[in-house]
Amino acid sequence: RLSLVGSEMCIRDRRQVADDLAELGLVVDKNAVQRMESGQRFITDIELITISKYLDIPVNELLASLTK
Repeated sequence: RLSLVGSEMCIRDRRQVADDLAELGLVVDKNAVQRMESGQRFITDIELITISKYLDIPVNELLASLTK
């Protein structure tokens, strides 16, 4: 699973993540953020690159963490 806002989340946190991602050019809503984190939503390569920039973690490290 990919956690964008940590283990203790609230709607405001997901909304902030969605807003921050929008500033980087990735327009998603808070529900999409939640579905990404829970594994219910596919993450495209473009989204992964933007999330990598947002988290300041290289894409290869994100991919490695998802396969563990």
